Amino acid sequence: MHREVFFWQVGGRWTGLKRAFLFNFARSVEWSTAAFAGPDDSVLVCVVGGDSFADVIVRTVSGRSVEGRPVAVVALDALSGLSSCPILFVGEKISSDPGNVASSVSGLSIFTVVDHKGFAAGGGIANFIQMDNKVRFEINPSAEKKAGLKVSSLLLRLAKVVK
Repeated sequence: MHREVFFWQVGGRWTGLKRAFLFNFARSVEWSTAAFAGPDDSVLVCVVGGDSFADVIVRTVSGRSVEGRPVAVVALDALSGLSSCPILFVGEKISSDPGNVASSVSGLSIFTVVDHKGFAAGGGIANFIQMDNKVRFEINPSAEKKAGLKVSSLLLRLAKVVK
Protein backbone atom coordinates (compact mmCIF):
# COMPACT_ATOMS: atom_id res chain seq x y z
CA MET A 1 0.00 0.00 0.00
CA HIS A 2 1.27 3.49 -0.78
CA ARG A 3 0.08 7.03 -0.47
CA GLU A 4 1.00 10.06 -2.51
CA VAL A 5 2.68 12.87 -0.65
CA PHE A 6 1.51 16.39 -1.46
CA PHE A 7 3.39 18.50 1.08
CA TRP A 8 6.97 19.13 2.16
CA GLN A 9 8.94 20.15 5.21
CA VAL A 10 12.45 21.39 5.69
CA GLY A 11 14.61 18.45 6.70
CA GLY A 12 18.11 17.94 8.03
CA ARG A 13 21.41 19.43 6.94
CA TRP A 14 21.92 17.20 3.88
CA THR A 15 18.30 16.79 2.82
CA GLY A 16 18.42 19.38 0.01
CA LEU A 17 21.45 17.77 -1.59
CA LYS A 18 20.00 14.27 -1.37
CA ARG A 19 16.72 15.32 -2.97
CA ALA A 20 18.63 17.01 -5.82
CA PHE A 21 20.71 13.85 -6.27
CA LEU A 22 17.55 11.71 -6.48
CA PHE A 23 16.05 13.87 -9.22
CA ASN A 24 19.34 13.79 -11.14
CA PHE A 25 19.49 10.00 -10.72
CA ALA A 26 16.07 9.86 -12.41
CA ARG A 27 17.41 11.93 -15.30
CA SER A 28 20.59 9.84 -15.59
CA VAL A 29 19.20 6.30 -15.63
CA GLU A 30 17.85 4.54 -18.70
CA TRP A 31 15.13 2.01 -17.97
CA SER A 32 13.85 -0.70 -20.26
CA THR A 33 10.39 -0.14 -21.71
CA ALA A 34 9.16 -2.92 -19.41
CA ALA A 35 9.76 -0.63 -16.42
CA PHE A 36 6.57 1.30 -17.27
CA ALA A 37 3.11 -0.07 -18.02
CA GLY A 38 2.35 2.71 -20.52
CA PRO A 39 3.97 5.64 -22.33
CA ASP A 40 2.36 8.23 -20.04
CA ASP A 41 3.20 6.56 -16.72
CA SER A 42 4.90 8.75 -14.13
CA VAL A 43 8.43 8.19 -12.94
CA LEU A 44 7.71 7.35 -9.32
CA VAL A 45 10.29 8.15 -6.69
CA CYS A 46 9.23 5.80 -3.91
CA VAL A 47 10.43 6.45 -0.38
CA VAL A 48 10.44 3.85 2.41
CA GLY A 49 11.46 4.64 5.99
CA GLY A 50 11.85 8.36 5.46
CA ASP A 51 8.41 9.99 5.33
CA SER A 52 9.77 13.42 6.23
CA PHE A 53 12.30 13.05 3.40
CA ALA A 54 9.49 12.14 0.98
CA ASP A 55 7.76 15.33 2.01
CA VAL A 56 10.86 17.32 1.09
CA ILE A 57 11.41 15.62 -2.29
CA VAL A 58 8.02 16.83 -3.51
CA ARG A 59 9.33 20.40 -3.65
CA THR A 60 12.19 19.36 -5.92
CA VAL A 61 10.20 17.29 -8.41
CA SER A 62 6.88 19.15 -8.47
CA GLY A 63 6.02 19.99 -12.08
CA ARG A 64 9.14 18.32 -13.47
CA SER A 65 9.42 15.51 -15.95
CA VAL A 66 11.98 12.96 -17.10
CA GLU A 67 11.94 12.07 -20.79
CA GLY A 68 8.40 13.41 -21.10
CA ARG A 69 7.10 11.50 -18.08
CA PRO A 70 5.90 13.44 -15.03
CA VAL A 71 7.78 12.74 -11.80
CA ALA A 72 5.81 11.89 -8.66
CA VAL A 73 6.82 11.03 -5.11
CA VAL A 74 5.18 8.18 -3.21
CA ALA A 75 5.76 7.25 0.43
CA LEU A 76 5.54 3.51 1.04
CA ASP A 77 4.89 1.88 4.38
CA ALA A 78 7.12 -1.15 3.72
CA LEU A 79 9.43 -2.84 1.24
CA SER A 80 6.59 -4.40 -0.74
CA GLY A 81 4.71 -3.51 -3.91
CA LEU A 82 7.83 -2.00 -5.41
CA SER A 83 7.40 -3.13 -9.02
CA SER A 84 5.92 0.24 -10.08
CA CYS A 85 8.82 2.23 -8.55
CA PRO A 86 11.62 3.03 -11.01
CA ILE A 87 13.50 4.81 -8.20
CA LEU A 88 13.46 3.68 -4.60
CA PHE A 89 14.96 5.63 -1.72
CA VAL A 90 15.29 3.75 1.55
CA GLY A 91 15.75 5.94 4.60
CA GLU A 92 17.75 5.32 7.73
CA LYS A 93 14.91 3.63 9.63
CA ILE A 94 14.80 0.73 7.16
CA SER A 95 18.31 0.80 5.71
CA SER A 96 19.94 -0.57 8.85
CA ASP A 97 19.28 -3.97 7.25
CA PRO A 98 20.73 -3.56 3.73
CA GLY A 99 20.42 -7.29 2.99
CA ASN A 100 16.64 -7.07 3.42
CA VAL A 101 16.54 -4.11 1.01
CA ALA A 102 18.62 -5.97 -1.59
CA SER A 103 16.43 -9.07 -1.41
CA SER A 104 13.25 -6.97 -1.69
CA VAL A 105 14.35 -5.48 -5.03
CA SER A 106 16.06 -8.58 -6.42
CA GLY A 107 14.97 -9.19 -10.01
CA LEU A 108 13.26 -5.78 -10.31
CA SER A 109 14.35 -2.94 -12.59
CA ILE A 110 14.63 -0.40 -9.77
CA PHE A 111 17.39 2.15 -9.17
CA THR A 112 17.70 1.71 -5.41
CA VAL A 113 19.37 4.37 -3.27
CA VAL A 114 19.89 3.60 0.39
CA ASP A 115 20.88 6.04 3.12
CA HIS A 116 23.34 3.54 4.58
CA LYS A 117 27.05 3.35 3.82
CA GLY A 118 28.12 0.03 2.30
CA PHE A 119 24.88 -0.85 0.49
CA ALA A 120 26.46 -0.55 -2.98
CA ALA A 121 29.59 -2.44 -1.94
CA GLY A 122 27.34 -5.19 -0.56
CA GLY A 123 25.63 -5.71 -3.92
CA GLY A 124 23.09 -2.86 -3.99
CA ILE A 125 23.02 -0.15 -6.65
CA ALA A 126 23.66 3.14 -4.81
CA ASN A 127 24.02 4.69 -1.40
CA PHE A 128 24.75 8.11 0.03
CA ILE A 129 27.99 8.69 1.89
CA GLN A 130 29.62 11.65 3.56
CA MET A 131 33.15 12.48 2.36
CA ASP A 132 35.13 15.57 3.27
CA ASN A 133 32.04 17.02 4.95
CA LYS A 134 30.06 16.69 1.68
CA VAL A 135 27.28 14.38 0.56
CA ARG A 136 28.46 12.00 -2.15
CA PHE A 137 27.22 8.69 -3.46
CA GLU A 138 28.54 5.27 -4.33
CA ILE A 139 27.33 3.23 -7.31
CA ASN A 140 27.85 -0.45 -8.04
CA PRO A 141 27.81 -0.86 -11.88
CA SER A 142 27.46 -4.65 -11.61
CA ALA A 143 24.27 -4.31 -9.55
CA GLU A 144 22.97 -1.67 -11.95
CA LYS A 145 23.41 -4.00 -14.93
CA LYS A 146 21.90 -6.91 -13.03
CA ALA A 147 18.78 -4.77 -12.51
CA GLY A 148 18.60 -4.09 -16.25
CA LEU A 149 19.43 -0.41 -15.90
CA LYS A 150 21.89 1.77 -17.74
CA VAL A 151 23.44 4.63 -15.78
CA SER A 152 24.91 7.53 -17.73
CA SER A 153 28.67 7.78 -17.88
CA LEU A 154 28.45 11.30 -16.44
CA LEU A 155 26.72 9.98 -13.32
CA LEU A 156 29.34 7.24 -12.98
CA ARG A 157 32.11 9.86 -13.20
CA LEU A 158 30.54 11.76 -10.31
CA ALA A 159 30.12 8.65 -8.17
CA LYS A 160 32.52 6.65 -6.11
CA VAL A 161 32.34 3.40 -8.09
CA VAL A 162 32.37 0.26 -5.94
CA LYS A 163 32.38 -3.42 -6.80
